[in-house]
Amino acid sequence: MDAGRSGPGPPGARTGPRKVWKDQGGRSDDHRRRKCSALRRATAAGAIIAATCAALAGSPAAAAPAVRALVIGIDDYAHLPVLHGAVNDAKDIRQALAEVGTEDLTVLIDAAATRDRIVAEWQSLLSRAAPGDTIVLTYAGHGGQEGERVRGSESDGKD
Repeated sequence: MDAGRSGPGPPGARTGPRKVWKDQGGRSDDHRRRKCSALRRATAAGAIIAATCAALAGSPAAAAPAVRALVIGIDDYAHLPVLHGAVNDAKDIRQALAEVGTEDLTVLIDAAATRDRIVAEWQSLLSRAAPGDTIVLTYAGHGGQEGERVRGSESDGKD
């Protein structure tokens, strides 16, 4: 083996523990990468929302379309690994929607985002919607599948 190597691999490759660089605040490169990634996602969400609102601004004033939104963010799960960032993503999207003037905005975070509450808030939002309105539903959290609730409604038997 070459000096500086601790295992198999191409010549010159280091296979030992990875050196983690930290800034003056003790934050690692990985921390900065996650923050930048979250910022890029929030910026992309803001751009989509801004484009939607800009399109609505060109609509006839008589129609008075509204933007209505249900924003969900779950980091804290009872039976799944805890996430770090889904709630922040939801808060960033809420802020972006509020900044473009969305008045009908419901946000469900962590324990408030139960299945029953999400369904109830979604149905309530739909009942307030009028033709021409834009409806936004965002979800940040774990994804998954379960057995279908309405037998035969899905080809794979899962919702």
